[in-house]
Amino acid sequence: SAIGISNGICWSPEGDQFYFADSRRHTIYRYAFNTSTGEIHSKIVFAETPSHVSPDGAVTDEYGCLWSAQWGSGKLVRYTPEGNVDQTIELPTRQPTCIAFGGSNLDLLFVTTATQGLSNECLANEPQAGNVFIYRLPVRGISEPHYAGQPVPIKKST
Repeated sequence: SAIGISNGICWSPEGDQFYFADSRRHTIYRYAFNTSTGEIHSKIVFAETPSHVSPDGAVTDEYGCLWSAQWGSGKLVRYTPEGNVDQTIELPTRQPTCIAFGGSNLDLLFVTTATQGLSNECLANEPQAGNVFIYRLPVRGISEPHYAGQPVPIKKST
């Protein structure tokens, strides 16, 4: 309830942790996730961004680290499973939107960016805004789960 802008939904490699970013609140939350029942519980603040930066799309890697596209900062930020900033990648444009691992080894990080709301002056200074960028990383992503049957109802505990 009371969600500002829903973003960055992803799971830990084991599937027992669920991540969710509320871009308007500049906050990434982590929940415990019951893979048998679909219940989410034990909400905590995982990470917060400065007021001018919004966490957008996110994925996790093989080590359980969360990669977050940080709208307004021109950065991708990698958080450890404890929520500490481990690494940043500077982009040539300020509005990264979504990220996904790909390639045969899942070691390519694909990054979409946006031009929305950028002035003509900003666009002149950021000619690559709106492009897709690909970075080869020394870590691999995890395969996204495939739907294989009836949906599991998501239940929120009180």
